[in-house]
Amino acid sequence: MAVEGFDNVKKKFVSSWIDNMGTGIMNSEGTYDAGAKTMTYNGECEMMPGTKTKIRQVIKLADKDHRTMEFYEDRGGTEVKTMEISYTRKS
Repeated sequence: MAVEGFDNVKKKFVSSWIDNMGTGIMNSEGTYDAGAKTMTYNGECEMMPGTKTKIRQVIKLADKDHRTMEFYEDRGGTEVKTMEISYTRKS
């Protein structure tokens, strides 16, 4: 589950993500590209104790009923897509 909003002090979008795959809460900061209808968040998470990983999350807003979330991890200096979720609003 993600909670997203705009931080008026930082002048950035912020996101917190939590799920049942781990015990931590991942926080990230990002920007919105209105032309591409895309949110891009960057952060760092610790999936295993002592192993901090840089992450990037890209949320593409196709239209009012569809969006895609892509999740990337830094694996030793190489960014790897590790998850993609396609969302469709229930009619």
